[in-house]
Amino acid sequence: MDKSETESESALAQLKADTEGLVQRLKGMSPEDLTDFLSLDILRERLGGQKRSAVGRHERAFFETAFKVLIEEKFAVPSMGGCWRA
Repeated sequence: MDKSETESESALAQLKADTEGLVQRLKGMSPEDLTDFLSLDILRERLGGQKRSAVGRHERAFFETAFKVLIEEKFAVPSMGGCWRA
């Protein structure tokens, strides 16, 4: 979508601030809390076990959807589980 340079710069600044907030939150987590936040068990379940002819296509689409949810939620998710399930 066409946006003015000012709108684009503002959106980028907000994205950077939201990202930095998540980074700081992650840095403050214990290893156990980080493990819970990442929900790697759900990620493994969602990505594993299926044979595909177009290697990588499914994974790219999967991560694009997951991170789109993360950005839409302004990185304020209780865990990545909801993103992995999107």
